[in-house]
Amino acid sequence: MIVVAGCAAALAGCAGTSATMNDAFVDPSSYDYYDCKQLASERTSLTQRIAENQRLMDKARTGVAGGAVAAVAYGNEDISLNGKLQLVNRMWQKNRCDQQPVAAPAR
Repeated sequence: MIVVAGCAAALAGCAGTSATMNDAFVDPSSYDYYDCKQLASERTSLTQRIAENQRLMDKARTGVAGGAVAAVAYGNEDISLNGKLQLVNRMWQKNRCDQQPVAAPAR
């Protein structure tokens, strides 16, 4: 039982990963050629996937050894998705997408 508790505590510590850890899971050139429209779509998609993964992690935490189960089952995906979102946000800023005019919808 002590071993299980120790493993759970060690894995739970992985949840608070740094930006450096997130960057290790993402190819830094993944979004180099995306325009602002593509980046906006990717931001939306990643935000939705992160929310779904978080719901799954929260659900897993309700069971026995839930923290360990959540970290093992969904931890790497969480790190990867957050790393991708950070990279997309950096490209968004680099491309100054907030400063570009929004195109009017086609009639």
